[in-house]
Amino acid sequence: MAGSRIRGIGRWLLPLLLANFVQAQPAGSPALRHRILDLRSLGAVGLQVSAEEEGKPLYPGRVHFIDGSTLAISFPIFNPVVALSTREHPTGGSILLHTVLLDLQRFQVTSERSWGNAAKTVLIPFGDRFAVASDGQAQVFSRDWKQLDTYRYRAPVAIRYLASPSGKTLFYTSPTADQAAAKEMVEVLPNGMRKSAYVFTADSEGYDAASDSKFAFVRHTNRGIKLFVAPLDAFRTKPLALQPLPYDPEERCIKPHFVSDDLLVFGGECKHLSLVSATGKLRFRSKLAWSSELFGFVSSRDQTRFAFIVRDVDTEPWRGERPATVYRARTLDVYETASLAKLFEVPIPQPLGSTYSMDLALSPDGSSVALLVGWRVVVYRVSPSGG
Repeated sequence: MAGSRIRGIGRWLLPLLLANFVQAQPAGSPALRHRILDLRSLGAVGLQVSAEEEGKPLYPGRVHFIDGSTLAISFPIFNPVVALSTREHPTGGSILLHTVLLDLQRFQVTSERSWGNAAKTVLIPFGDRFAVASDGQAQVFSRDWKQLDTYRYRAPVAIRYLASPSGKTLFYTSPTADQAAAKEMVEVLPNGMRKSAYVFTADSEGYDAASDSKFAFVRHTNRGIKLFVAPLDAFRTKPLALQPLPYDPEERCIKPHFVSDDLLVFGGECKHLSLVSATGKLRFRSKLAWSSELFGFVSSRDQTRFAFIVRDVDTEPWRGERPATVYRARTLDVYETASLAKLFEVPIPQPLGSTYSMDLALSPDGSSVALLVGWRVVVYRVSPSGG
């Protein structure tokens, strides 16, 4: 896995960075403050593909608050050591995954690093650290790029990552080598070292979530769609048979997310915004204006707020064949965890005629939210009153 630093990009592009940061107050929201950064000024490629560029790869971008004043932004860049001629027809080695740390008070790139082939490298931020997965292993790095640990996969299959809402713990999950129905979960502690492994029978089709002390998953059973939650300690020794909780998720709204250690919210194609306690008690339900997709759930590390994106779900003909499902991002919403009151809602700008990467992040205390849409990163200030 490539781990070389690419130095100097932030320094010579700093004037462009400053020029592309603006402060605005949209009409109708006089107290709403936000700043906008165009990632093309930092050399980003492949975050937005227009209809005329059909066939070009679309890469994911990531945003993550390291602390209240430092935003990590990850995006693909051209490999500067690859010949310029490959830019017209990029190959695997010509596009790298790159991360910059942005000081939001001075608006300066303070540190940066490239990780490897963007098509084969996955970066998972948690807390103030990063896990970087590539070539059959996951490595954990500190915010100053110091390598803390390396984990090699036991099974030759794709591995999944679950970060707790506090950011203290990251879990790797993958099928075990000897039991197709069982999965192994490896816990990574704040210092980056692995603590212990758990084995569990999930059969959850990828619909699972973890907090610092609990694991939850949704399973299709002969009695319908059921939610299961159990303490992590229950999985330490052997696969565990669990009883479903009394809450039955909606048919297509079945992706659980912990917004705190004891509170779950559900994403997917939903008719309601629903929050459920870890014991299966319905805590909150709000009917949506129309069927929407709720996704991208994130929590502040103090677990006082959570945020997500609302997308419209529609169908339209595709080249005269069967209808295709189309998602159109509508709003970014921020809620208070204790009161379940909506603190903040803002329309999401649409890059018309393009497919684009999206991601969002909350600052550790929930006072700021960052949204990546295509080339742009927008950082909003969220006040307690929603202004």
